Amino acid sequence: ALLLASALWAVGTLHHRRHVTGGGALTNSGLEMLAAAVFGILAAPLTGGFTSGPVTTKALLAVFYLALFGSCIAYTAHLYVSRIWSPVRAGSYAYLNPVIAVVLGTAILGEPFDARMALGMAVILAGVALVQYRSRGA
Repeated sequence: ALLLASALWAVGTLHHRRHVTGGGALTNSGLEMLAAAVFGILAAPLTGGFTSGPVTTKALLAVFYLALFGSCIAYTAHLYVSRIWSPVRAGSYAYLNPVIAVVLGTAILGEPFDARMALGMAVILAGVALVQYRSRGA
């Protein structure tokens, strides 16, 4: 499922870059997220996606954060960047997501941070920098 999702993400990004010319990044991301929400709501009962437990304030804040930053802002930025950069450069943002998650988890939630995580983040950042540098020169 993860490989299929990654492949479909790449196909969608390339399709959007070549064939979607109308509307801005904000409009297009809104329409795409609306379609995904409708599909998700229809698929949720089939996959056990609904729960009946109590919803905490912390859970609501997490959903709000993910909706605003993880979806609206990040996806709109991705659509914009995928139009002006090469697919390789535009796709490199996905490697930064774990780095951002670790930093926020440590800073906001007090999650542990160790040398292995720092090394992993350094490797990720170096790889993204290399891709960005090579893509500019190509």
